[in-house]
Amino acid sequence: MSAREAPNWPEDHGEEPGWWRLVRSAYEDNETALVFFRNENYYISADGAKALAERGLPSVPQLTKLSLSYNSIGDEGAKALAERGLPSVPQLTQLYLYNNSIGDEGAKALAERGLPSVPQLTQLNLGGNSIGDEGAVALAERGLPSVPQLSELSLIGNSIGAEGAKALAERGLPSVPQLTQLDLSYNSIGAEGAKALAERGLPSVPQLTQLYLGGNSIGDEGAKEFARLLFEKPPPSLEELIGIDLREHLDAMRLPSELPNKGDADILKYLRLVEKV
Repeated sequence: MSAREAPNWPEDHGEEPGWWRLVRSAYEDNETALVFFRNENYYISADGAKALAERGLPSVPQLTKLSLSYNSIGDEGAKALAERGLPSVPQLTQLYLYNNSIGDEGAKALAERGLPSVPQLTQLNLGGNSIGDEGAVALAERGLPSVPQLSELSLIGNSIGAEGAKALAERGLPSVPQLTQLDLSYNSIGAEGAKALAERGLPSVPQLTQLYLGGNSIGDEGAKEFARLLFEKPPPSLEELIGIDLREHLDAMRLPSELPNKGDADILKYLRLVEKV
């Protein structure tokens, strides 16, 4: 199928679904964004994702934004996108696959075969899926190195534990030094994962301004150690930290007791000032 051949729904997939008209519209109007929100007309399953990868995306190589959030493409759909869809849209800068029942196998396919096809990617959302340590390791080792311009990464609401967090900190984040936003909320990284992020991850992303770690069972001791590590090497740009209340761990950072009345942004700024003294 040539790069600009009209996107025809494959007959062997049954009746054409309502969402396919968005693909035709993007083709006819040369649109750069293709966004599917799940409803009675736009529900995309694994078979739909396969049709999109094989017949839809090759007709719209100009795309810079693709969103399939709140559908149910699963691992098989993610594999189809990685192998046959994403290679057709090399200019893509935004990819949103939030809440799609993607597990480790789908994440590995995206890391190994999908992300290398879209090296200009700046925003990646894989939140609300079922990605565990295995998938996180694949993303860290083979996915993120393929997208060095990435500025926003969301893995909120997956099943990533300490090992996955360590891999992201040690091998993933150093590959994306332009990252400004990282969301790992509602996983299971625990105290060890948080420590790895503070000790080895954050120094690799000096432009990071927003970090979300809520709902990760980090615990009081883990939060205290995280705060201590921030004191040793304050992140140069971090302004918003969710999930760890620095006001509760001023002693670990050797900061004045009057700072509890300040927010995390002020405490982080104070840490940077102290470092310069």
